[in-house]
Amino acid sequence: LVPAFRAEERQFALLTQLAGRASREGHGARVLFQTWDPGTRAIAHARRHDVAGFLRDELERRRALGYPPFGRLVRVLVSAPQDPLELLAAIAAEVRPALDGDAVLGPAPLVRLRNRERVHLLVKTERPRRAAAELGDALARHARVLRRAGASAVVDVDPQSL
Repeated sequence: LVPAFRAEERQFALLTQLAGRASREGHGARVLFQTWDPGTRAIAHARRHDVAGFLRDELERRRALGYPPFGRLVRVLVSAPQDPLELLAAIAAEVRPALDGDAVLGPAPLVRLRNRERVHLLVKTERPRRAAAELGDALARHARVLRRAGASAVVDVDPQSL
């Protein structure tokens, strides 16, 4: 699976918000987090309410991995009544050479939604228009196969969630 790169950010925000609310309710409030992994960055920083430290670490991680704001993302989401993984894998194999220098992650399966299987592909790039155009062209070339499979496809530049 392709991980949601904003997951730790959301976790940190929720934990600090919860702790902030608890401390406003009364004096001497104490917040307990139950977790399998208490050593995660988000929990360690939330424990100390270290917003600046979390942001510094998160930006370093994103820079190293090429995630926003230091890189751009283009996502392709394909859904169909039957598993479209092979379909998207063929499209990914076709566009990888054209996206030379860009990281093509996936395809990876997602949870079934409204009786449709879903898979997605993520491209980390410095040239999102070019990547979106290449992916759109590849989807157009595979339109007949996608239609026969009852599949739909969406290309999303800078997706807010994965």
